Amino acid sequence: MRPNVNDPINKKFSDISLTLKTHTHPVSALRQGTATNGQVLTWSDADLSWVPAPAGAGGVTVSGTENEIVVTSTGSSYIVGLTDNITVTGVNTGSLTLDTTITDPTLNPGELSWDTDYHTAILQTTNGVEFHLGTGLYQRVHNSSNVTINKGDIVYVSGSQGTDTLQVTKAIATSEATSAPTVGLACENLAHGDDGYIQVYGLLQGLNTNIYSSGQPIYLSSTVAGGWQTSLPTAPNHGTFVGWVVKSAGGGAGSIFVKIHNYNELEELSDVYIPEPINGDVLTYSTTNQRWEAAQPSGGSLLAAGNIDGGEPDTNYGGIAPFDAGGV
Repeated sequence: MRPNVNDPINKKFSDISLTLKTHTHPVSALRQGTATNGQVLTWSDADLSWVPAPAGAGGVTVSGTENEIVVTSTGSSYIVGLTDNITVTGVNTGSLTLDTTITDPTLNPGELSWDTDYHTAILQTTNGVEFHLGTGLYQRVHNSSNVTINKGDIVYVSGSQGTDTLQVTKAIATSEATSAPTVGLACENLAHGDDGYIQVYGLLQGLNTNIYSSGQPIYLSSTVAGGWQTSLPTAPNHGTFVGWVVKSAGGGAGSIFVKIHNYNELEELSDVYIPEPINGDVLTYSTTNQRWEAAQPSGGSLLAAGNIDGGEPDTNYGGIAPFDAGGV
């Protein structure tokens, strides 16, 4: 029964005005409905829940602070407390501000954060591979080489998988075909048949580099497929520069800076023509063809001249006049 406010006993309560202010509506009070583009949430006293309303309906505005969303409608403000992450789709914003004080964030695939070491944003991909935006170049590839490509292995383009994925194989400096198309280093272990990422340019971390020195140049190995060596391979092996050791460390704490450069062979120079070199050829310039060409010297091969072949000096220089040192 409702008390009679005119009763003297209850009269004193009639002069009290009680105002209830709803501060936090739990997420459970959100009423799920079919949303359309531009809708916002508004509080319904009738339903005692938050319900979708058209954008701008009733002068609704939405703002918020950390862990809260504030909805203002017709002069009244309601705060929705958030106890967990929220997912927002279709956001159109002029800028996105990341927390630059965060250190070593734990990210899931598809999440973006700030990296205080790189001073740039990082995007987490699959299998723990992180993209450092603006400081590295990466490429998704496919391994169908019948062997596992390990993180840090040097790879070359050996074909394509489907219409949008490069196929890679461990590179080695023993031939032009397996060294000239060198494209990068594996960012992760790739079993046969796997897709994954390689680093084409930039800093690759998580390597064992303790047998190298910081700042030491790295070249494609001429003995181990996918391997590194610290000196330029000698001919007939092919030279491919890979990058520099940045941090010398074991236990997966080392890093190298990747910058692939394939050295040209003599016949690859644009003004040199050597279709099929033969023993004893020399380069001679052709004014007619305006290029350097391989040819046998007049009078025969230089290998028969002098003591080039390790024999006794010979006065027959194959028709080439001997060098006069002018008495020196």
